[in-house]
Amino acid sequence: MNLPFVTRSHYEEMVGELRRQLAERERELYRLKDLIFKEHFGVQLHDTIAAETVQVKPQENLTPEEEAAERLEAERAADRQRLASIRRTKPSQLGTAMADMLRKDMVRRANAARPAAVVSPAQEIFNQAKQEALR
Repeated sequence: MNLPFVTRSHYEEMVGELRRQLAERERELYRLKDLIFKEHFGVQLHDTIAAETVQVKPQENLTPEEEAAERLEAERAADRQRLASIRRTKPSQLGTAMADMLRKDMVRRANAARPAAVVSPAQEIFNQAKQEALR
């Protein structure tokens, strides 16, 4: 039986190409897993989607309500990312982290539902006198 003559450089080139293809398939698998978990559970396992969808928004003049909504969404995204990180690195602490996130969300919702406090005229006079005394 005649075997083909293969040089070391040819062998290394072929192995390198196979490793590159394998790494590419692994990245695609991680991205697909992240898409599935993002759709069903709202978290990512490998943070591949965030790297693809980062977009720079031009600065706009936002109303205070829009700024608050944007800040709230950013906080929620950071919480989800933190949960995904804890799930990967310290799964035993995931329950307490989720409870903390839900507690924080509950406090946010309670504060948002509460109307702004109305200051009585007597309280305004007291606050002005207090500020003048501190000057």
